Amino acid sequence: MRFAVDSLNRNPRSLLTMRVSAAATRELLDLRSEVLRWARVAVPGDEAEAAMHVAARDQQGRAEGVVSFMPHSYPERPREPAIYFLGMAVRQDRQRRRTGSSLPAYVLQRGREHGAHVVWADARESALPFYLQLGGTPIGSAYRDTVTGLVDRRVIFELRR
Repeated sequence: MRFAVDSLNRNPRSLLTMRVSAAATRELLDLRSEVLRWARVAVPGDEAEAAMHVAARDQQGRAEGVVSFMPHSYPERPREPAIYFLGMAVRQDRQRRRTGSSLPAYVLQRGREHGAHVVWADARESALPFYLQLGGTPIGSAYRDTVTGLVDRRVIFELRR
């Protein structure tokens, strides 16, 4: 799967229009480090050839949020096309203002365009309400992530039912 990465993402519940475009590695890591604290270096998956790193940008082009995603099978359904997303971070001053919802919406849109059946992530347990509000479904029990040390929960978004 190859993805085009420059588009406008218009959130229908907001007057906000975010441009989602490719993010440079330094930009990605700086924002992740600022927001997530644990992500000071690339995480597993960042260097994958198929990985895409994107930023939601304000009108001046400043990254307000970032996310990475790639084709990666969902472990419970390995034969179905799937997209995995990781390392999502939104600047503190842009949280709870719908900036963050533009990033998963972008990933879901790309998943649909490329025939994915499911989009999934390992989300922080504390972010679970955010993903539920976007239509995600929690799967399994919470667990401690070996990379971040945080309590995570798997979340999936069904694209084909």
